[in-house]
Amino acid sequence: MYLLVPRLFDLKPEQVMMVAAHEHDLQAAQKHGLRTAFVHRPFERGPGKTVTSPLSDRFDIFSKDFLDLADQLEC
Repeated sequence: MYLLVPRLFDLKPEQVMMVAAHEHDLQAAQKHGLRTAFVHRPFERGPGKTVTSPLSDRFDIFSKDFLDLADQLEC
């Protein structure tokens, strides 16, 4: 599944970035050679529930939200 997009668009895996809020999805993408961007979603589980974020150096980009991700990608 992780290599479907690179194959469809005739790209190398390292030319594709997986963006997700779940560490396990990004780790699997890394194993297939994709670049990764983590987007923190502190309220994902509802009010009053804690969501921990992974260490910021585990992925190519670590962002606090999608606007921060766009800024980091210079979009």
